[in-house]
Amino acid sequence: MKKFKALFMVVAFFAAGGCGKVFAQGTPVIDIANLIQSIESLYSYYQQVQNTIEQIQNTYKQIEQAAKQVASFNPEDLKSLGDSLTGNFSGIGGNPWEQMGGYLSATRTSAQDIVNAVDRQMNKINALEDSITKESVSFGGVNVSLASLCGVNLAWSEGKISKDKVMNDKTNLVGFVKNAFDYTLDTENGPFADTIDAWEGDLTFDQKKEIMKTYGMSPRNYAALQCAEYQLDNLINDSNLYATEDGQRLLLAEIEGNEAVIAEMIKNAPEGSLLAQQQANTMAINNLGNYMGGLQNTMNRGIGVVSNYLYKSKMEKILKEKEDARMADEAARANKHAAISKEEIGE
Repeated sequence: MKKFKALFMVVAFFAAGGCGKVFAQGTPVIDIANLIQSIESLYSYYQQVQNTIEQIQNTYKQIEQAAKQVASFNPEDLKSLGDSLTGNFSGIGGNPWEQMGGYLSATRTSAQDIVNAVDRQMNKINALEDSITKESVSFGGVNVSLASLCGVNLAWSEGKISKDKVMNDKTNLVGFVKNAFDYTLDTENGPFADTIDAWEGDLTFDQKKEIMKTYGMSPRNYAALQCAEYQLDNLINDSNLYATEDGQRLLLAEIEGNEAVIAEMIKNAPEGSLLAQQQANTMAINNLGNYMGGLQNTMNRGIGVVSNYLYKSKMEKILKEKEDARMADEAARANKHAAISKEEIGE
């Protein structure tokens, strides 16, 4: 099974045009500003989602409390009051309190229906909140929640803390992707060793020679780097992030459907304040859908930005080491040539 997966990834990688990257030239351009902006946007959406969920929960609690007060009223109390005042209803033809009690009995039932609907809705809202805080995303031996992924400390961009400290915190977005990158790069004992073997085995002699000439590294190490980049491209699926986001989308659809039912119930309720609260919640739920969509899109884009940053940083380091080695070699040859010249002059 492991070798089958390796072969599948090799085929998929070449189908995606990965082979062309072997002959990439020049020093990669690392866009730090884009990385920081992506992280800032991610945290901003997360805060909006959290604040909106809290707002919706509080409003539903108020609606539920008001509806429970109506539902707790006992219409029999009015009937008893009417019976004690029977002598005062001569000529009216019946106990009006009893008739009013019948109306309030129906209102009480309607209020209880609202309470039940709000309870169901609160369960959905709480489930959505749990999907953000539960450790449902996993890769490279690390389990994280969406909430922790959003908690990247941007103080490193201002030089207040070490960038390595952020990178080594595997629970935030940057550290999580960095760990996935390193996890995939393990060419000997890592889970993708067979994939790297298969990728390297598919290289021609000329491609191997070109890799060593261009990057100054072994074809196997280059294969590992390409495998890591490919794996990061698929991290959204392989880490269960997409499944988590898909579940959230389904929950949001159910929440919106339930809200429409509650709105219809409250429209006919005698308590006027419930209508205003429900309308505020309908707007908040619409905003929540937009914020959740923004959070998910920014999360996925952020993974791509961090992956690109890590890959280009690695390539930049490799190319710099190659250039340093070339310059050191040239300096050594120049010194050797100068030494030979001095000997010749001395002779």
